[in-house]
Amino acid sequence: MADFRRWIPVLALLAIVLGVAATANAQPQGAFTCIAAGGVSPLLRQESYVEQTGDIVINCTGGFPKGPGELVPTVNVQIFLPQTNITSRLLNNTGTASEALLMVDEPAPAAQKVCAVGENCAGGPPATNFPYIGVGAAGQACEYNNCGAAATDTSPFNIWQGSQAAANSVVFNNVPIDPPGTAGPRVIRITNIRANATFAPRGTVPTTLFALISASPPQSLPITNNAQQVVGLVLSGLAVTQTASTANGQQCFASGSGNDESSLVDGGTITFAETFASSFKTRTTNGTASGPLDQNIPGAIFNTESAFYDVNSGNTFGLQSIAGSAAAGLADFGTRFRVIFTNLQAGITVTAPNEVHMNSTTGDLCMTATESGPYSAVGACTGTSTFTATASSNTVEFVYEVVAAETGVTEQAIVHFNFNWSGPPHQPALGTNNIVGWFAPTPIAPPDPTIAQPIGVPIPRFVDFSTPIADLTIVKCATHLLFPFVTDMGGFDTGLAISNTSTDPYGTTPQSGVCTLSFFGDNAPSACITTGQSGCSATGGPDIPSGTTWASSVFGLNFLNFQGYVIADCEFQYAHGFAFVTKVGTTDLAMGYLALIIPDPPAPNNRQPSPFTIKGANSGEQLGY
Repeated sequence: MADFRRWIPVLALLAIVLGVAATANAQPQGAFTCIAAGGVSPLLRQESYVEQTGDIVINCTGGFPKGPGELVPTVNVQIFLPQTNITSRLLNNTGTASEALLMVDEPAPAAQKVCAVGENCAGGPPATNFPYIGVGAAGQACEYNNCGAAATDTSPFNIWQGSQAAANSVVFNNVPIDPPGTAGPRVIRITNIRANATFAPRGTVPTTLFALISASPPQSLPITNNAQQVVGLVLSGLAVTQTASTANGQQCFASGSGNDESSLVDGGTITFAETFASSFKTRTTNGTASGPLDQNIPGAIFNTESAFYDVNSGNTFGLQSIAGSAAAGLADFGTRFRVIFTNLQAGITVTAPNEVHMNSTTGDLCMTATESGPYSAVGACTGTSTFTATASSNTVEFVYEVVAAETGVTEQAIVHFNFNWSGPPHQPALGTNNIVGWFAPTPIAPPDPTIAQPIGVPIPRFVDFSTPIADLTIVKCATHLLFPFVTDMGGFDTGLAISNTSTDPYGTTPQSGVCTLSFFGDNAPSACITTGQSGCSATGGPDIPSGTTWASSVFGLNFLNFQGYVIADCEFQYAHGFAFVTKVGTTDLAMGYLALIIPDPPAPNNRQPSPFTIKGANSGEQLGY
């Protein structure tokens, strides 16, 4: 009996323990744990300074939700990009406030309510870091001073604005995270993170972009898996192909069939091609029509230059700039391309289309007024635009914006340009212009495009990898003379004369220039260029003036023992040649002839056999002798 009495306290203690255990079993079980995962890892354009990364999603389960009146601890969530800078736009309410957002429980658009940096979203005592109190299993906590009699909050904050903590880091401070218990996962989504993707090498092999997640204190957001997540694959997004004009011309010929009428001729093309589908993007899902559309569904893939965006965001976004000109997530425009002509010869007019269709059924580009300003369709996206170069204004830029795109199709746009110019007396200047195309805008520092920037620095913006090519060349007018027999062998010598007859009584515009003499045959010397009215050298000059004659002999040019033929290419119209072959020291052995005129001008790399029909009417003299 005594032994049994000794067991009574032990049995009582065991009953208490079992009772406590039974009570515990009645509560939600399991540790509060969170697992981070990168959302969809998008393809990122290596040329972009402000490329949208994939969302970071943290799913939390278990734990014990705070009961009514219990304070909910907060956590600071920090995101790092160890390979590059975060370039999400800085909004103007504090100077470091970022467009990056942290959302709790995927709030529907009508329920979205944003706690902006610098705002007291708690409604509680300023000294506390516990701005929310629990509501038990009913759901996420409510604001400290906003719980009604039923301990509910009909309009809780559920989106938190980030702050730029460092060049490669954004932090979300004092975010209340209440463990969900058995109510299901608590979803934390971090979106609107933009990255400087130019750190990656160019090419078609993707570079993986990682993000690191840090929670402080860690027990308030216990991420149990690897906090390093893949948020994008970086590779080149644009291939540009440029072709030069096929209409290289002479100064004295208009681009049309006559000197008084000029018609359009090929001005070259630029092809902008995606290297992966969705590289070309509209501003928002409606392109440019009637203002930007909201993109406010958490986790949705929009494939636009804008990220998660809501013009109101619960009517309290607090993230819009002055006068609401830009807001978190909203890009300034869709993908843009620029085409620049430089060194356009004075008198050349370039014509560009205002609308360019892509190879997809709906893809479309429209010309816009500026490279980085608001979208402003030129010519209402119909017709053409022209620019005529002068001596002081010889550079023109045409900018196109993607206003419609198909994200499932690899698209390309071919932009074809035309030139025209007049003949004398309004002939174009000599020279070669250049053409180049690329993404736009391509900023020039300052400000530094590789770091986060405030309103006014455009999104998107790109690094410039473009390379100009030579396009249209205008050369001096030409006459091509053939001297079919020239010699200074065996005691003979040949005198050559070239007259510039562009001065005449018919009102012809006088021309001047040099002639290049090319020698073919025995002991042929290198080509030489006329020097004034006599002589010939490797560099040549000055020009043969209009109304004068250049004359020399082969022996006098020190071209010894040459025998063959000579072609003279003269940089002016109306050149005429005469040759005189004589036996040196005699007076009765000599002959002379007129140089033949080769059709003007010879086709590139192909001298045409039909002599007088190549250039067309009004092209000038084309005599057969």
